[in-house]
Amino acid sequence: MLGIGFEELAIVLVAVLVLVRPRDLPALARKAGKVWGELRALSDKAKSSARDAARELSVEEEKEERE
Repeated sequence: MLGIGFEELAIVLVAVLVLVRPRDLPALARKAGKVWGELRALSDKAKSSARDAARELSVEEEKEERE
């Protein structure tokens, strides 16, 4: 999981608990979930665009080879 071991994850979680009040954790988790979803959607869109561009380029190369 992203090259993070259990020890590192535990340290991060403890740091979050120290820095963020417990009653603010649900709001923070919701916000993190929204950001994660937006990043995934952006990543999927970029992959799709790259795939479409590669497909279009290969079609153009095939047309040039036929001529």
